[in-house]
Parts: sequence; structure tokens; C-alpha cells
Amino acid sequence: MGDGVERFDARDERSSNDWRERSAGDLTAILQGVPAHLLATDREGRIEVVSDVWLRHMGYRRDDVVGRRVTDLIEAPDLALADFLSALRQGRALIDAPHDFVNAEGRRCAFLVSAQVPQGAPQRCLLVLVDVSSQREAEAMASRERRIRMRVLESAPDAIFIANASRTITDANPAAVRLFGYGIDDIKGSSTGRFYAREEDFETAGLSRPTHRDEEDDDRARWLYRRKDGSTFVGETVKAMIWDDDGTDLGKIGIVRDVTEQERRQHELEETNRQLTLSLEVLDQFAYVASHDLRTPLRGILHIANFLEEDSSPEVLAAIGPRLGQLRERVDHMDHMLTSLLDYARLGHDRTGREAVDLGLLLDRIETTLRMGGPSPDFTLERDLAPAIFVASETAVEHILSNLVANAVTHHDGEHAHIVVRTTEAGTKLRLSVQDDGPGIPARHHERIFEIFRTLTSGPTRTKRQGLAGMGLALVRRLAIRAGGRVEVTSPVTDGRGCRFDVLLPLEENTKP
Repeated sequence: MGDGVERFDARDERSSNDWRERSAGDLTAILQGVPAHLLATDREGRIEVVSDVWLRHMGYRRDDVVGRRVTDLIEAPDLALADFLSALRQGRALIDAPHDFVNAEGRRCAFLVSAQVPQGAPQRCLLVLVDVSSQREAEAMASRERRIRMRVLESAPDAIFIANASRTITDANPAAVRLFGYGIDDIKGSSTGRFYAREEDFETAGLSRPTHRDEEDDDRARWLYRRKDGSTFVGETVKAMIWDDDGTDLGKIGIVRDVTEQERRQHELEETNRQLTLSLEVLDQFAYVASHDLRTPLRGILHIANFLEEDSSPEVLAAIGPRLGQLRERVDHMDHMLTSLLDYARLGHDRTGREAVDLGLLLDRIETTLRMGGPSPDFTLERDLAPAIFVASETAVEHILSNLVANAVTHHDGEHAHIVVRTTEAGTKLRLSVQDDGPGIPARHHERIFEIFRTLTSGPTRTKRQGLAGMGLALVRRLAIRAGGRVEVTSPVTDGRGCRFDVLLPLEENTKP
């Protein structure tokens, strides 16, 4: 009986061992096939079973990790690893303990680890791992963005306020503290209206009260602000709404820059420009009136000379005739100078608009006028026009061309002058060139020739040729500047002779015909 019991007990024990081995094998197969990050260790933390999902995720082979302590795969301080092993030995449950595991490539992967002793296997610990690497990276990125935003706020030179939907200030940067003189705790919780100037401040500053203070759509404005000490300043403000993803009004951000000095300089500049405009208008009116009124006494002088000639006997006329001729020449020259001065003054009153200018027709008119104008050398006028038509003030272009061509003809030192008029596009500019083959202009005189009544010609030529009042090139320069361009002179051009005037005028795409 006893032997039978013993044999039965032995068979029973063998059966139990077989069952436990079969159970362990079944558990291993189950754990390995579960689609989750699972590890099974003994109570000393040595890995016995690992899921296929975790192996693929970490890049290990099964033989790389089975038999190793799980703490060998965790990157953490020694004390934290000791606490982890102590929990496994004692069978204490772990819930979402954060640990960084090192994968096969040496990179860290963040997991939340939960561990417990499974029923029926008291010598084992089952570890469930949840991959939170993406979440960790997102949190780290959000943290970096918060730090960047804080540093931007702290380092920005302009005052920055953040207000909620009720327009109560929730935050401000150090520049706002410096600009307004309040502490950060005084600023937070205040209404945005606290910092606007009072009615009497506008009167003291001599400013009219802006009307856009409460206009929500106005994202840029200048406003008078009041500091804690009562002083005021003009601030340029940029505002922007803060919206939630669903369109909810979360508040507003405002940036304030002190532009008091800029405002003062702008007012001074406006006043200076106003005074300059008035002065120029007075000068224009003076030149216009003077040149117009002075021609009356000149005509009187000319009439007196004619009367003297008519009333004089032949003997007297033989004596004073040459002097009367010289007098008439001087009067004619003075009259021509006054006419040029009158043209120069009229430039300030020119209100002609921009239109399509046909240079070919314009040059035909100028050439006809010059050939009928009196004693000048013969000339040919060559044209190289590309473009030949463009949009500008026709009056201004005609004055520029007629004066430059007349200047080239009048100052030529030979019997025949060859003049080339050329147009080319230079970016956003039209280059209008007039080149001659005359004696040229010494470099030392390149600036003087644009002065009023300045001419380099002397002697008999001054009285024999027209157009020598010394106003032509001054007119050209003033017209070019008024049109937004400039005049350049090049001389000599070739072989020590010739002169070329280049007038650069604005030529925008939307102004071409």
C-alpha cells in the first residue's frame, strides 16, 4: 500500500513537472506571438521570453537579449536600475514607469514599463512596454518651442503684450516693463486701455485724438501712450488676433514701438518741405514776373534806338550807326535771355500729363524749326530710336531734345555738324542720348555748363548765333530731375572730339504704350 502510494506520488510529481513544462512552453509561445511589446524575466531580471514585436522594433535577434538582465538594456542612473531590480525581486507591481531602452543601433527608445508577477508563474515577472518615443519627441519639441517663444519675448526690443478674449493682459515682456515703467505684476491683469493717454495728454502734446483706437480691423496704428510716471510717448502699434482652431477668439497680441523721435523728425521734415515748397513757388513767381516785366523796358530801349536812327541826319547816323547796331544786338541778346528765363520759370507751373511720345515726329518738328532759325552751321540728324515711342511728358521731352540738338548745332566749330539721337532701354530707365562731332567740352567744365546763364562761347560767336543765353542745359537738367531722372555728359567721345549728353528717364512696364 505504501509502495503504491509512493509510486503514485512519483508518477503524480512527474505528471506535474510535465504539465509545468508544457505550460511554460505554451506561455512562451503565447508571449512571443502577442502583437505587443512584452518581456518575461525571472525574479533576478534575466530575460527569458521576448515578443517578436519588441524584437523587430528594437532591431535585436532573440539570442541577443535572452539570458541578459533587462537592466543591461536600460539607460538610467545606477540607483534607478537598482530600484527596478529590487521591484522585480520583491514582486512589486510597476505601473507606467518611464525608462529609456537602447536599441540595436545604440539609439534610445522611450517606454512606459508596467511589471507584475503572473498567476501560476510566481518565479516570473511579466513586463508590458508602451512605446512613448514619439510622444517624448513631441513634448521635447513643444518644450523647445516654448523656450524659443519665451526667449523671443525676453529679447525683443519692442514692448509685447498678450491679452485674452476679454482684453485683459495675461503676459508682457521685459521691454514692456522698461517702456511703460510698470512692474510685470502691475501689468498682468490690467486692461489694455490702462496704458492709453488721457484726453488732456493729447492737448499737451499738441496732437489730435486718433479715431482708430477701438477699430478691431485696424492692425497697425500710431497712438499716444502714458507711462507710469505720467509722461507720454507716441507708439506705433501692431496688433494681431489669436484664434483657436475652431475660430474661437482666444485674445490678441500687441507690439508697441516708441516712435516719438521719428514722429518729431517727420513733422520737422514736413514743415521743412512746406517751407521749401513755398520758397520755390516764390522764386518761380519772381522769375516769371521779372522776366516778363523786364521785356517791356527793353522794347522801350529798342524803340528809342529806332527813333534816334530815324531822326538823325546822315552825318550823325554815320557816327552813331555802329553803336546803335551794337545796342540792338545787346537788347536782342537780353531779350533772348529773358525769354529763356521765362521758359525756365514756367517749368514750375507745367501741369502736362504723361502721354505716348513719338520721337520720330518730335525730331521732325525740332529739325524743321532749327533749319528755319537763322545762321547756324549745316547739320545732319541721324536717328537710332529703340524704342521710338514711350510714355512721358511730351512737353518735357521736346524741351530736352530741342535744347540738346540746338546746343550741338550752335556750338559746332565747323561748317557741317553730324548729330546722332539714340534711345535705348537701360533696365527701368530710358536712355535718351544726343551725340555730336563738335569740339567737345573740357572735363573741368562738365558741371559748370549746367549753371544758369553759363556759356563757354565768347567773342563774336555770341552775337552771331542764336541759343547762347546759357539756359539750355540748365533747362535740360531741371526737366530731367523733375521727371525723376538725371543728365550725364561724356566728352570727348572719339579722337579728342565730340560730346554726348545722356538723359536717363524713368521707364516702367506699366507706362509703356
